[in-house]
Amino acid sequence: MNNYIDDIPQATATHAFYWTYFSPERRGEMERQNYADAIEQFRKYLEKYLTGENAARIPEELERFREGLKTRTLAYLHSHSNCASSVITGGSNFPVARMMKRSRWADAKAKEMLDFVERAKKSVKRRYYNDPHAPIKSSDADAVERLEAKITSCKEMQETMKAANAVIRKAKGNKEQAIAGLIKMGLGDHTANKILTPDFCGRIGFPSYLLSNNLAEIKRLEGRLLKVKRAQETAPEETETESGIRIEKCPQDNRIRIYFPGKPEKEIRSLLKAHGFRWSPRLGAWQAYINYHTERFIKEQFRE
Repeated sequence: MNNYIDDIPQATATHAFYWTYFSPERRGEMERQNYADAIEQFRKYLEKYLTGENAARIPEELERFREGLKTRTLAYLHSHSNCASSVITGGSNFPVARMMKRSRWADAKAKEMLDFVERAKKSVKRRYYNDPHAPIKSSDADAVERLEAKITSCKEMQETMKAANAVIRKAKGNKEQAIAGLIKMGLGDHTANKILTPDFCGRIGFPSYLLSNNLAEIKRLEGRLLKVKRAQETAPEETETESGIRIEKCPQDNRIRIYFPGKPEKEIRSLLKAHGFRWSPRLGAWQAYINYHTERFIKEQFRE
């Protein structure tokens, strides 16, 4: 039995619903239990995606989530404590407009809690789960291997389509002979019959546009593979301004990072977000993908 529920003081939870529920104690206890259940569910989520050597990071990730959810839950409860219902207080001189405004504030705080949980789950899945069908990012540790495997698969498909079309041409309209030839080269009976069924243009076999598109995809992947390999072989670059701002360009991760000596001003933070930078608590830096726009922003704003 965990003691997560004790993170939220019972008095705080009860007071939050004192003027909106006939039984604020019961409603407050429900909110405390929801908080504890959310942490327990997140623990199970971590166990699902953090396996092998990553399993050692479960306590760290769980504690980070716990602190974040606790802060947002308390903010919601404090906000809701300012709300009141005319059913509880009575309708005489009830400030309807003011209470509606406070209710909207409390609803916004509740939404922040829910959004935080979803963001935390997405972050865990993005950082620890290698989905074989996910888009290949240059910063992925296995980007080279996955690109090479995809190129190999596309090349094998190209050869299969060319060989199948050759079998069909050789059969000269004899469907049984064509099917036998296609099956002999390794295609299934269903696939063989499917490609011998005329399409809306009356064509059989693999159309030329499929071969052209697949060839273009091979060339695109080969070009990308070359860029990824070059990036992984390029050492990170690091510079520091006179004001103590450290800038790191890391081609291997496809990230450019800014380390401030302290918390930057609100205007700077807004500017960073507007140019694609996001705060990374794990690194203690603002980071973004390396591209023309982020490098130009860095040069204009922070190079001295």
